[in-house]
Amino acid sequence: MDMQTTGQPVDLTLQDMQNYFGWPPPPPPPPQKKRWYVKTSIWLPVVYFFFVLPVCGCISTSSPGSAYTFAFLTLALLITEIALLAYMGVKKQRIAAAPLPLAPTDQAYEAWVRSWQNPIREYGMQKLGLDESMVLGRPLFVRSLVWPNRSWSKSYRSSNTPIIIKYGADGRPHSSINRYTFFYPTQHYLAIFEGDVNALDRTRFEGTRTYFYDDIVGIETSAITLNDGYANYAMQHFELQVSNGQSIGATTWVHDLDVDQTVNALRTLLRDKKYGTQGGGFGYLGF
Repeated sequence: MDMQTTGQPVDLTLQDMQNYFGWPPPPPPPPQKKRWYVKTSIWLPVVYFFFVLPVCGCISTSSPGSAYTFAFLTLALLITEIALLAYMGVKKQRIAAAPLPLAPTDQAYEAWVRSWQNPIREYGMQKLGLDESMVLGRPLFVRSLVWPNRSWSKSYRSSNTPIIIKYGADGRPHSSINRYTFFYPTQHYLAIFEGDVNALDRTRFEGTRTYFYDDIVGIETSAITLNDGYANYAMQHFELQVSNGQSIGATTWVHDLDVDQTVNALRTLLRDKKYGTQGGGFGYLGF
């Protein structure tokens, strides 16, 4: 079993994801040569003003009948010019009216990302060699956005894997790569699994760590601002710190309530493991 075979309930294809994030970007249109009707529409007024008008003006002064010819040429040129401009407008409208590819809604994409939660939870337990009887209560998790040009995206940059941030119609940023960090509390240590969901590529990061409770220094959260080159986003950063200087970090949407619940539960767990639990219960973990 691997993350490729865990499956996901929400049915969105790779093409749907590419449409949602606009990836790959469309190539620039090739330079187009001016069509015959464009050239004609430009040269007709030039010929009229610099050739027809001077010649017919000179002739009309000596021959009154040539005025009718001059009026006929003027009307013919005017009708031709209008027809050419109308034809150009129709051609341009046909090009502009090319339909955009259908893309999933923000809600559909978020549902697709959330649909990975349980498969990754089970996969993480398998990778860590855990079963349900070994985990105290329910596993805790944080879902974070993998952001371009940040330290946790280094492995993707080295393999030229795209990381796209899209500002959705729902007013929040959506990343093409999302990271689930699951915390599995056991009797003597905290087991951790990190697994990514990549909407645009099969490249995915995953990793496992285990820390004894006495080695965990603390948990911190902080508000930060990230920029994708177009807009600033208010985010929050979560970090579990270990005595050897290592840390487990995640950057989440500022309104993600799962983060607050996980942080509170982990803080209570660490306090009880280090200083003892009054009553010996683990109610904060789902018991």
